[in-house]
Amino acid sequence: MRGMEQQTIIDLKELSRISIECGKCQSEATMNAMSADARPPQRCPCCGEEFDNRFVRDQISAYITAYRTLLGIEHKITLRLKSVA
Repeated sequence: MRGMEQQTIIDLKELSRISIECGKCQSEATMNAMSADARPPQRCPCCGEEFDNRFVRDQISAYITAYRTLLGIEHKITLRLKSVA
């Protein structure tokens, strides 16, 4: 018997928070993509370790821009996670 396919539906609005975990102390810095001043930190707020490189921060910034753009369109966007029960 095959498993029944299930989907989890996530509204794009639910994906506004982005976290980056420090490789040294495992603490997290979380940004709200909808915040006017949202941008990835250069250093860990707990231990001061530098977060990865500029390429990674640039990609997070690109996500924030894309997220804001997609929320600005008139149609609702959802993401679907497929799982097998």
